[in-house]
Amino acid sequence: FSWELFRRAGPLSSLCELHVRSGCGVYPTDAFLARASRAWPHLSALSFKWIQPWLVLCPTIGTALSSLSKLTSLSLSTIDDDTLPILPATSSQMKDLTLSYTHGYSIRALTDSTVSLSPLLSVLTSFHHLDTLTLRHFTPNVDEDIDTAFTASFPSIRNLHLEDSSIQALEVVEHLPCLSTLSFSLSEDAEAILSVGPQWRHLQHLRVRYTLEILYLAPRLSTVDSLQISGHEIFRGLPYDDDTVPLLAPLLSQINPLSIFLSLNYIPHSSNPDIDSSPMWKEIACKSSRL
Repeated sequence: FSWELFRRAGPLSSLCELHVRSGCGVYPTDAFLARASRAWPHLSALSFKWIQPWLVLCPTIGTALSSLSKLTSLSLSTIDDDTLPILPATSSQMKDLTLSYTHGYSIRALTDSTVSLSPLLSVLTSFHHLDTLTLRHFTPNVDEDIDTAFTASFPSIRNLHLEDSSIQALEVVEHLPCLSTLSFSLSEDAEAILSVGPQWRHLQHLRVRYTLEILYLAPRLSTVDSLQISGHEIFRGLPYDDDTVPLLAPLLSQINPLSIFLSLNYIPHSSNPDIDSSPMWKEIACKSSRL
């Protein structure tokens, strides 16, 4: 990587976003970040892929990140318990934090990498004005003994996105008293189990990939204003056991949404293409008084 590249590209003092991917020759050392803070005083969004090795080799990166005083969005990948504490007690302007944890498909994931809930909660205490938290591949240790005395809450966080994560990752929700939007998708490697614990507060938006994921969350849900199921659901009609869409109706009386978004792929059964699915839709209407 050469700063000459940017010099020849023209003045970039107004640069606001920098996204660095692996293989481009840019390494997030403290010297690089210190120079970036001088060269791009208006830098507000920073994204680094494969940052874990550099956090280990250069622990002062956290301090250097703090020098980026205008930073409001930070995205780092290949994070684990050991690298989390190196993150900065960053600018009070930080609004959006994305952490992509090491996982099985990462060719650079360390074999001794651990993922647990307590280190994450400890780090979040430094982000006083964080609005959106995105966690990818967050599969905390099932056997983790969480200190019951740790009662920190993060009222500024209103949006939580758990992508390709485990059911155990949902424990984060209990520490977000003002949560408005929850997005969740279950990792293919995670165990499909019910989420057990205290019922969550009212949500304005709930987004999942498939209907079954809502069923795993059902014991924790109260009312939800907007329900979005983004993945394509196969729907063959009520008589078929492998249809998950009809399972929605009983749940809707619990969450009582104002709006529902579904993406359906309707496949009539070859032996009876004229199956009437209207009873299911009538049941959904009856169960959802606010719809």
